[in-house]
Amino acid sequence: EFGSATALLIEAAPFSKRGFYGSWQMASQAAALLAGALVGAAVTRGLSHDALRAWGWRVPFIIGLVIGPIGFYIRRHLADSEAFLHARQNARRATLGEVFARHSREVMCGLGSVIALTVTVYVLISYLPTFAVKQLKLPYADSFSAVIIGNLLLTVLSPVAGAWSDRIGRKGLSLWSLVLTLALIYPLFAWLDAAPSIGRLIAVQAALSVTLAGYYGPFGAMIAELFPANVRSTGLSIAYNVAVMLFGGFGQFIVTWLIKVTGTPLAPTYYVMAGLALSIVAVAFVPARSADLDAPA
Repeated sequence: EFGSATALLIEAAPFSKRGFYGSWQMASQAAALLAGALVGAAVTRGLSHDALRAWGWRVPFIIGLVIGPIGFYIRRHLADSEAFLHARQNARRATLGEVFARHSREVMCGLGSVIALTVTVYVLISYLPTFAVKQLKLPYADSFSAVIIGNLLLTVLSPVAGAWSDRIGRKGLSLWSLVLTLALIYPLFAWLDAAPSIGRLIAVQAALSVTLAGYYGPFGAMIAELFPANVRSTGLSIAYNVAVMLFGGFGQFIVTWLIKVTGTPLAPTYYVMAGLALSIVAVAFVPARSADLDAPA
């Protein structure tokens, strides 16, 4: 639902607040990860090791089942945006082949932009507890503290960055955020690896969350403005899902392989830095525009 949800947020937004409205896509994802980390921390701290392995690990999944009916209800009762209805009346719906044929540059820019998003989420956030325990030998329960603080910062700061992008532009803010994160990630992880501690782990997660918020905030509006209304949801979905499948779905396997091959716990940073570099190139080719969201393809 990323494509349709992001398109709806942007199309429902006033012209001067697209960045702020779109930022809630990533803020809500960070909030979901925050909730998951809180549940994980509670289960890990509240249950014995044997109970956690026997049945406790199922508790977060049971809680997650509640989201299904809520999401189904919202999906069934949510109205289409005026921009989408206008486009549907004035232009026929484009096929998947036409999206690639007529908007290949936009799809590639969008796909490339998602790479930084997915490698940071899957490696720096989802993989972090495992990395802290397996590579840094830190207590498993304590590793959740870093994830909680990091996602709390992303939840709060992403809307701030989105609103800021409405004032100064999305492309420039996104590039600065990516370049700063790329410059900091290896030194921060090297500092953490030199003397692993929960304090340093939290500091690294917090610092990277602050720099990444500058990208997460404007992200939704930036890629939504790539596509005209009648192909926006399809274009966004293609770019997002392909990038997440390739760079997120295989991310932890690649990171584990890199650690094994290189023999260094800093190997995850190589993968993240490569993803950040690819996204910097993609964002550099994103047109700096304030697209007419009602315009057909």
